[in-house]
Amino acid sequence: MRELGLAVGCFCVFAAVIYSLTVHYLMETVDCDFRAWDLSCLTPADFTLVYTIKESIWSEFKNVYQHIENSPVSMSVPNQPDGVPKRKVLAFA
Repeated sequence: MRELGLAVGCFCVFAAVIYSLTVHYLMETVDCDFRAWDLSCLTPADFTLVYTIKESIWSEFKNVYQHIENSPVSMSVPNQPDGVPKRKVLAFA
């Protein structure tokens, strides 16, 4: 009976060690996979800033830079809902 108890105890310890190693491996793998996914889906939207400027400042900006080749170009943002002021977008060619 003692030998059976020893065998069951050793099996339980072995199973616990295997379980711990499996959980550790999965946690490390998931962390690496998350980092790879995070780096692969980096987009310009992550670094975009939208802010509202006064029309007078925008007009002055256009007057200053209109003579420069490849200057920023004013474009309206498409699909603006009614009541939302039009925003200007700078597009660098």
